[in-house]
Amino acid sequence: MAQRITELATIGIQHMSGIQTPSRQKTCPVELDYRDILESANDLIQSVAPDGSFLYVNRAWRKTLGYSKKEISGLSLFDIIHPDNQTHWREIFQRVLSGKKVNHIEATFVSKEGRKVYLEGSISCRFAKGKPVVTIGIFRDISEHIRVENLIRIQRDLYVALNSVISLDEALRLCLEAAISASKMDCGGVYLVDE
Repeated sequence: MAQRITELATIGIQHMSGIQTPSRQKTCPVELDYRDILESANDLIQSVAPDGSFLYVNRAWRKTLGYSKKEISGLSLFDIIHPDNQTHWREIFQRVLSGKKVNHIEATFVSKEGRKVYLEGSISCRFAKGKPVVTIGIFRDISEHIRVENLIRIQRDLYVALNSVISLDEALRLCLEAAISASKMDCGGVYLVDE
């Protein structure tokens, strides 16, 4: 099923951007409105040129990352990749352009507002006359899943640490550190009222 969705997305993106490949040169008896299919998908779908510029991104992509259609034209794939992932992504992009499909990859994009967006998906490349023409990436937003996993880890670590604590001060310090970590705040405090 995922393979079929990728094929439909690729055909649709090629159709919308006017990319001609041998398989696209034949006319289908019934033209589907690929744009509606791609725009209504919940997954983030992107089409990127070999130079890294965006050819197409769907509605879910724009909504998740906070960019308008107009802003996309001035962006490169590497403008939205988190700085910690730049080197790795340049290597991945070159592998894809050389014809290797990446079936499962995790990525951290950065939204227009600077928020990290955690994604997983796949990337492939379409060729015309032996040269890379377009890469197609289909991603699922896993940010909420990552957030919940992090909270579970914090909770587990706190539980383990509290089992070996013998003083109230130490227990409060551990609870405060866990609360600060979970909330992503810079600092916090605990006030005890003696009545």
